[in-house]
Amino acid sequence: MKKLSDIKNKQEKTRLVDKIYGGINMSWPKVILLAVLSAALTAVFLILPDFKGTSFVKPGETYEFWIFLAIFITANCKKPIEAAFKTFVFFLISQPLIYLFQVPFSALGFELFKDYPFWLIITLLTFPAAFVAWFITKRNILSAIILAPVNAYLIYTTYIAVRHCISDFPYLIVTAVFCALQVIVYVHAFMPKLRQKMIGFGIPLMVAAAIIVAGILLPVKALVTVPDRETFSGSATIDVENEKIAEVKFADRESARLEISAKKTGETEFTITDGEDVFTYKVTVTDKSGFKSISVDLTRNEPEG
Repeated sequence: MKKLSDIKNKQEKTRLVDKIYGGINMSWPKVILLAVLSAALTAVFLILPDFKGTSFVKPGETYEFWIFLAIFITANCKKPIEAAFKTFVFFLISQPLIYLFQVPFSALGFELFKDYPFWLIITLLTFPAAFVAWFITKRNILSAIILAPVNAYLIYTTYIAVRHCISDFPYLIVTAVFCALQVIVYVHAFMPKLRQKMIGFGIPLMVAAAIIVAGILLPVKALVTVPDRETFSGSATIDVENEKIAEVKFADRESARLEISAKKTGETEFTITDGEDVFTYKVTVTDKSGFKSISVDLTRNEPEG
């Protein structure tokens, strides 16, 4: 038999989760205050140089912090239409305030708002999203289905953060822990039955795994046109300094187009030799959010001597 203390502790933990996600009166003053405070906190992290390159600037770049707040607001509303309006207003206030708070401290001034249209689109989407998301409060199989894309994103973000943390500890360790804890809490709070938990965690895990595998296996290629030559002859050759990073070949000699395929992250140079003419360029393969990307410096490196 379970000890009475163990049962009591479990009940207290459950009551705490229920209190956070459903036991708070999410009044309009609280929504507005939360919007202002979250915007101010995000702006502080973005302004102060001490936080540059840490997890604390992620609210200005990614979604996990805003997902947390949106679900917190939604779960504490009484009706879906209330959740829709309050989540929408929260984003309508918080997102432009983040830019406004930064204006006096940035050389760009009000030009910072050039990035706001994207978040305005996100803000508009929060209305229907929060309306649907409110039904997670039913704590049934629908909760698992609604939260599946959210948990898939959080699991994937955890994977990316852990990768960065392993290669450059403790970079993004806070992001990794924060996202992982969100998944655990959402599964516990909104999916009380074992079958619901299995669906609510299993499906997002498989989706995230599929995206991760795709990022590893899918070939990444880029087509570029060499600016220093209109055409290349049939005898022209390409020599890549490090073929483990990238493969470079002619896509169309008559239009001086090259096809570059990424293999692994890193930087290398490639040289095109056409008769007595020699052209050397630099190619860089980076890994952003689990997917490789290619950048090519087509500024010709003149041979020494």
